[in-house]
Amino acid sequence: MCNTFLSPSNPERVEWAFSQLRIPVLWPEAPRPNRGITGDIRPTDPACVVLPASDGGRMDWMAWGFPRDKGGPVINFRTEGRVFPRASRCLVMAAGFYETTDPVIPGQKRKDWWLFTVPGVEVFALAGHVRGDRFTVLTCEPGPDIQPYHSRQPVCLLPDQWAGWLAGAPEADLIAPSPAGTFTVAPKPT
Repeated sequence: MCNTFLSPSNPERVEWAFSQLRIPVLWPEAPRPNRGITGDIRPTDPACVVLPASDGGRMDWMAWGFPRDKGGPVINFRTEGRVFPRASRCLVMAAGFYETTDPVIPGQKRKDWWLFTVPGVEVFALAGHVRGDRFTVLTCEPGPDIQPYHSRQPVCLLPDQWAGWLAGAPEADLIAPSPAGTFTVAPKPT
């Protein structure tokens, strides 16, 4: 299950991606961060998300994971049989995400990490669900690119799907395994 993702190189790249789609995205009235949070995002880290707004989206930083009484935070949320009202949706901006597998080399103790990126797309989104000031990543059955690595995948939304998710389009229109050829898979850079 996705427990680490790669953030876009900086918030300006996210703003640029939205401007190319003519979707207005505003920062909250609070002071804008002077530098983005970049690199690998892990549970409880703040990440760049876009929330629905009356005429597009509102960019913000939110912590990843819903707290619970025992164990770690809820970072992934199954979508089957669930409805996500517009106000509870967000786009979790990403440049890639990771999955792990058992090690290929016998006797190696650490899992192998695999980076999934979208060829030709610098910024894509993971569908997210918001509660208060935190988010979780929505998951579905895996598409053919991910199935050899994991039994679930984050719901990945390409730029042409962002407006629909923010506007409250039906879940059945957007929540689905990614088609074959959506991702390039490579070992995690060291």
